[in-house]
Amino acid sequence: LRTALVVAQFALAIGMLIALLVSQQQYRHLQAAERHIDTDHVVTLWGLRWAEVREGLPAFLQEVRSLPNVQAVSTSEDVPTRFEPIDVPSRLTSRPDAAAAALGAVSIDDSFFDLYRVPLLAGRHLGLEHELDSAHGLTAEQLAARGMNVVIDETAARTLGLAQPADAVGQTLALTFGTPPRQVPATVVGVVRSARYGGLTATEGPKYFWQDRTRHFFFSIRAKPGTLREVIPQVEAIWTRMFPRVAFDPRILSERLARDAAKHQRPTQAFAVAALIAIALSAVGMYALAAFAAQRQAREIALRRLMGASIPQVAGLLLWRLTRPVFIAALIACPLAWWALSHWLAQYPSRTELSVAPLALALVAAVALTWAVTAGRVLMAARRRPIEELRRE
Repeated sequence: LRTALVVAQFALAIGMLIALLVSQQQYRHLQAAERHIDTDHVVTLWGLRWAEVREGLPAFLQEVRSLPNVQAVSTSEDVPTRFEPIDVPSRLTSRPDAAAAALGAVSIDDSFFDLYRVPLLAGRHLGLEHELDSAHGLTAEQLAARGMNVVIDETAARTLGLAQPADAVGQTLALTFGTPPRQVPATVVGVVRSARYGGLTATEGPKYFWQDRTRHFFFSIRAKPGTLREVIPQVEAIWTRMFPRVAFDPRILSERLARDAAKHQRPTQAFAVAALIAIALSAVGMYALAAFAAQRQAREIALRRLMGASIPQVAGLLLWRLTRPVFIAALIACPLAWWALSHWLAQYPSRTELSVAPLALALVAAVALTWAVTAGRVLMAARRRPIEELRRE
């Protein structure tokens, strides 16, 4: 029973140590993953759904752009941390037999990619000088008759079966949307880097970008480095003067992303606390088991010493016997931890690979803990038994 309890305690400790190592490794992986989008010094506003804001939009944008510390202003359907594009069935007209791919549709303006500094890989951005770049207020029927220009990301290019981003420029997509569904010819004029617009657990699928101001809900404002806290009150003054009946609700993107990152660090903190508690319980249990083993095997220890065994030899024998429950615990904990962590990592679209390194480190730590806790007690038992008493017997 004592040994079974110690095995259970060490199995829990080893499992918690493995979870701690893997969660920390996953957190570092998420932090190191490239977003390919610059969200520093950016504040977003929600409010374009209101009629008075739409009517005053040109004047508002002009005044905000004129502020000395504002670098860029943009409007869009979604902003980073809130990307929820609607999938649109799409296929290349040059490959009519290919299966339709679901591309997420996001409406932006001509300043969006410059504001967020999303790298352009091929072609050009959407602008205002080309008529087909704009689809403002047009119905699906009108777009089907006229066509439009779009920008896609590199994930969309790969999804469509194109090897290089440059291969997508000039291709025509058949986009199916509207009620009733209509096929809209869309010419790809540019390809941008696939960026991580959502949170750390968001699935970033293939996307195409187009321009339709009637679908926009958000403002994005980029300030010069170190001036964002000064810009927000200035923008609020303009907002309150122009749209007094609409609440001013600024969201600093870097702070939202920091909160999202902190949320994903909580499992690491929880595993650390659980591992410390499990290790403490295991240390107490192992010390009690070592004391019991030394007391029960006192006669054997004395006999071995009498027959010429050295103290290190006797101590090594007892340490090996006490270490065996740790290996049994590892055989139980490692498969269970691997299975549980595989399911936990599945929630992340970008995740670290499970390897044997965390399992080996946890086992080494458990063995080291066992030896550290029991070595003194075992050496004491190897020295303390009076050999003269055994000789007299």
